[in-house]
Amino acid sequence: MAGYAGSFTFAFEEGHKHAARLAELNRLSHVNQDRPALVHGLIESYGLLLECAAEEAQPASLEQLLQYHSREYLAALAHWACLPQPQLAAFGLEDDCAPFPGLYELAALTAGGSLQAAAGLCSGKHRLAVHLDGGRHHAHKSRAAGFCHVNDVVLAVLQLLGSWQRVLYLDLDVHHGDAVEEAFLLSSRVLTVSMHKHAPGFFPGTGGGSSGSGAGRGFALNLPLADGTRDELFVAAFSELAGGAVAAYDPGCIVLQCGVDGLAFDPLAASWGLTPAAYESCARLAASWGRPLLLLGGGGYHSPSAAVTWAKVLVALMGRQLPEDIPEHDHFPQYGPAFTLASVTKRLLPRDTSSAPEVMAACRRLLGELREAVARTLGGRSAIPADSGPGYSCSGPLPSRVQPGLEVEGVGRISLPLTDEKALELKATCSLAPFGRGTETVVDTAVRNTFQLTPQQFRLTNPRWESDVIPEAVQVVKAALGIAPNKVVEAQLYRLLLYEPGSHFARHRDTEKAPGMFGTLTITLPSAYKGGEIVVRHNGLQTTMDLARLNLKKSCFAAFFADCEHEILPVTSGHRLTLVYNLCSRGTSPAPPVVPTDSVRRLVAVARQWGSRSGQAPLKVCYMLAHRYTEDSLQQHGLEAFKPEDRATAQLVLEACSVGAELDAALCLVEREVEGDYTADVDEALCGCVDDEADMARTEPDAVGDYRAHKWVALAGPTPAFGSLPLQPSSELIHKAGYWAGRADEGE
Repeated sequence: MAGYAGSFTFAFEEGHKHAARLAELNRLSHVNQDRPALVHGLIESYGLLLECAAEEAQPASLEQLLQYHSREYLAALAHWACLPQPQLAAFGLEDDCAPFPGLYELAALTAGGSLQAAAGLCSGKHRLAVHLDGGRHHAHKSRAAGFCHVNDVVLAVLQLLGSWQRVLYLDLDVHHGDAVEEAFLLSSRVLTVSMHKHAPGFFPGTGGGSSGSGAGRGFALNLPLADGTRDELFVAAFSELAGGAVAAYDPGCIVLQCGVDGLAFDPLAASWGLTPAAYESCARLAASWGRPLLLLGGGGYHSPSAAVTWAKVLVALMGRQLPEDIPEHDHFPQYGPAFTLASVTKRLLPRDTSSAPEVMAACRRLLGELREAVARTLGGRSAIPADSGPGYSCSGPLPSRVQPGLEVEGVGRISLPLTDEKALELKATCSLAPFGRGTETVVDTAVRNTFQLTPQQFRLTNPRWESDVIPEAVQVVKAALGIAPNKVVEAQLYRLLLYEPGSHFARHRDTEKAPGMFGTLTITLPSAYKGGEIVVRHNGLQTTMDLARLNLKKSCFAAFFADCEHEILPVTSGHRLTLVYNLCSRGTSPAPPVVPTDSVRRLVAVARQWGSRSGQAPLKVCYMLAHRYTEDSLQQHGLEAFKPEDRATAQLVLEACSVGAELDAALCLVEREVEGDYTADVDEALCGCVDDEADMARTEPDAVGDYRAHKWVALAGPTPAFGSLPLQPSSELIHKAGYWAGRADEGE
């Protein structure tokens, strides 16, 4: 554990406004009313906070909560007192999740702590982050369950996916981590591993076998364990299954849900025969695998036992032990009569009904399924290195210090690092860089305020730049973006860009500037500047790449898929000099990863309703694609005309829906008519299918108008004779929020 720095994010600390409020709110809930106070009181009494970078958790914002939960559900959490009982029941706000005053506020604080801990890992500030008030793994997107009103686990994993290509989620709770598995069921970017009890009538009733669908098939591993399971078998199974998963999957980051309701005679679960030592061992193992680790709480319904166990887990991660005698503090009486750590959790163990050979054989079988999934999905290779990017973008210093030998017509040799004097001389030879707006190429400094030179105006005279540096950079980028090693990728020099203070480029997507172009590689040459961060967005995630802090002596690269919306923030001082390359390939272009979210699951639900002839689903569903296409290109090429983002999404959707003889999918043009006047808002849609990260346009201002689908293009076979069909925006039209009003400029 030497050198394994800790960042323990606590949502409860005496004397802090939000911490006191969290404890107060928790006392109004229906379970574990005193647990946060006992847990953090015991940790503080041992002085553990003095050895950690302890931070007070801040409430999650509405925008953060909307990354997973639906707006309607969050409104129900906030205004439950105004809802009739049937609506409360629909949102799961009854029985063990019955609402109480301050429910939304408590949910926001719970999620905020886990998001804050995850942010500590994403920033690189810490390698270990802990939020013991988190781990609410049963909350669904629009429904509470199992004492969980907000799924801080899913929200934290989504945040981690912005910094790592893959995340491994390990769940030690005696109850199956059903909602976390469900959230990532169609994705290979999150591997969920859950060890739990599975028996008739035992909540939540899922997790009897491995699952996953589409691209996520094989990436949800479930290991049911029998009543009475002891420490030795539990730790051995965790070491075998989770350790094997790390080796096969090679995650960039690990999330460990450390629910402790498997302790012997937990008053609610009453299933396994574990002691705190089992959880200590599992936590040490998870830390030993060398990935950034986010440790969350979970179940545990005897508060003194949960407090003792988690305190022991924390000191195990610190590499030491706690004194046996519990220090006197505000909650000291609850640890009597012996007031020692061992006495609190000492129980008669239940009868052990487990079979070690069967459990270990199940571990080996699950690992075999995982290796097959990795081979099928990743071409037999494991994930990219742990310090690489999030799968749609990447950045870092170039491995080599070799410089390009830049010579500019009319200026001569450009020495590096670039000086402000030479930058001004260089600017005099440049022109303002244009960008695409619709069918036009325009110059508008309010959108793009950057200077450029074409390759005809400069030379790179160092032969090693093209022979060694660029090919090496391309290999790094291929690995980080998840592109198959045997895929030929060429970096074609496109522009030299100069940014001065105030230079920027607003949100846009890159246009296809060369045949087979699928991405952009930028190499920023050494100079002293600040600002100019590259912000890349994809699938509801966002990554900010700050090259200025790395750039004084070494060139730095940034790369991303062209389909990803991105922007260059203003340079605040100095000058930024960047070579831009088009990343091109032959055949089918690589595409950014598509992480399925609720919209794909809505589609699957609709498809199932169609298949069951339930009559409850709409007869047609249209999803607006991210890009625009001509009717001719769609007629000639079908899905092959799609840009990579739309093509990857369409393939995922079609696979998820298992479109076949009973379901039809086709392309169409959608027209919107506003106040009786025809508008130019004509875009392409997949009819019968929807995309990820889309929101139903129920009450959005940009959903105003009459919509019609026409000009049909078949994906296979003859053209559908559907004619012109009206669309109901509230139920039949799905698009990303702000789709009609907020289309990003097409850029260079």
